[in-house]
Amino acid sequence: MDGIRFVMIKKAATVLAVCMVLGGCVRLGEEFQPRGLPPGAPTPEIILQDLAANDAAIHTFRATGTFTLKSPELTATQLLRESAIHFRTPTDLMVIGRKYGKQVFRLTCVGPEFIIEFPTERQYYYRSEGERVEGVDDAVSPADIAREMFLPEVWSELDPRQVRIAAFDPERGVVAIEVLTGGLRKRPRRRLQLEGVPWVVRRSELLDREGRIVAITSKDAYHEQGGVRFPTQVESVFPAQDALMRFDMRELFLNTPIDDAQFDIAARTRFVTERRYQPMDAPEPEKKKRRR
Repeated sequence: MDGIRFVMIKKAATVLAVCMVLGGCVRLGEEFQPRGLPPGAPTPEIILQDLAANDAAIHTFRATGTFTLKSPELTATQLLRESAIHFRTPTDLMVIGRKYGKQVFRLTCVGPEFIIEFPTERQYYYRSEGERVEGVDDAVSPADIAREMFLPEVWSELDPRQVRIAAFDPERGVVAIEVLTGGLRKRPRRRLQLEGVPWVVRRSELLDREGRIVAITSKDAYHEQGGVRFPTQVESVFPAQDALMRFDMRELFLNTPIDDAQFDIAARTRFVTERRYQPMDAPEPEKKKRRR
């Protein structure tokens, strides 16, 4: 049972750690086909300006709501309706999941380092440099998925020549774009569906070097506070893993102070060690053979 549990947690960690990482004019997996654009189509410069200005105004957020995690190795989809989420740019993330008022899950990640705790089972899963994921060159961590969900690109650093307008629907105010790799042989590394104006991301597809979809992220139910727009429903789907992670936020507080202790992984490691939580990746002790 412990072996099955470890595989389940490792897969869940991989889902949390994949480099991320949704309806409308572009369907899942549909290639953007460049075509003649109608009058009034936005330019890459205008789109990048809107996205960069909005993201630059986001420093932290705190929210309560429902956290959902699905993975093939999980016996059931984890649906935690009493969750607290804290995020600090660029990638620091803390999630506490509760059932019936009792904490059953805690994720803390800062950069590539993360720890996942299961208080009811008194078990934890720790990685200092992320997880290795098939199809992704580098080890990744939950910070990568947090970045993909909330701040997928540094829009201010993108050259407008790396952005291709693929389609524009003026009646719906929807534009489809591709973000291209640099160098001579440019290829799409991300496809997005935006809604405006000002322009916000509604759907993002992250692609690998072969053009295959690594992750699909949808952002809905945007909340506006002080001119800053932030989605309260965010979902990332991983087609190859048949997995997803989703936040449905009921209360959202933008740019409010967050205690640094929320992201203290060293303190969380001491906490689980002092309470003798069992590491999920520890090898099982060999059983001694009985003497005849």
